[in-house]
Amino acid sequence: MKNNSLKRSWTLIGSMRLHTAKIDRGFTLIELLVVISIISLLISILLPALQNSRKMAQSVSCMNQLKNQGIIFQQYLQDNRQRFMAAYMAPIGPWTDVLYRKGYTSDFKLLNCPSFTNATRCDASNQYLSHYGINLYGITTKYLTGGSAPARQDEILKPTETILTLDVRRPRTDYVWGSYIINAGESFGSSSNGNPDSRHLGSFNVLWVDGHVSTVKADNPTQAYSEGFLGSYLYDYSKWDRR
Repeated sequence: MKNNSLKRSWTLIGSMRLHTAKIDRGFTLIELLVVISIISLLISILLPALQNSRKMAQSVSCMNQLKNQGIIFQQYLQDNRQRFMAAYMAPIGPWTDVLYRKGYTSDFKLLNCPSFTNATRCDASNQYLSHYGINLYGITTKYLTGGSAPARQDEILKPTETILTLDVRRPRTDYVWGSYIINAGESFGSSSNGNPDSRHLGSFNVLWVDGHVSTVKADNPTQAYSEGFLGSYLYDYSKWDRR
């Protein structure tokens, strides 16, 4: 009886040691490499999706800024007999500085797009470097019939199809500048004005004269104008003309 009890005790101790050894042995090198490979694969799959989500969030933030710009412009129209501001107003400067100096915005944040991260920021010393451009040709001038006075709100023929402001990039050699006005669509390259900039996953955001904001899909400015999304002042049926 004593021997049998002793045997069972040694068997139990041996079993416990074996179990403990199995627990304590850890991962083998191959197992670690497999785990690392799986984690790397998951990161490579998820990272582009996370980056796109971040860019989408920036685009939404940009649209909100344009909506706020629309509210500010409506306030300006109410204060100025329904007439838009000039793109440049002497002696103050560009419209971006007018908004600041006349108290319509407390800082220049609304003029800096969250997706335009490599660009010079628009601020009190760089008022011309807005990441958004105003429609100089349709709002502040009347090219088809002459006249340079800013338009009245009720003079715009197609307010839902006429640009007020939008994402722009200045086509200079440094290519990191904004511009306070948008190019008209008939010339690109060396212009110091802004071109529509598809920085939101191949799209750009537009604030239209009626106050709504939308996203326009276009790979480049030429495509945006040629497909008629943005209009132009060059033709009799111009969306940018006014009464």
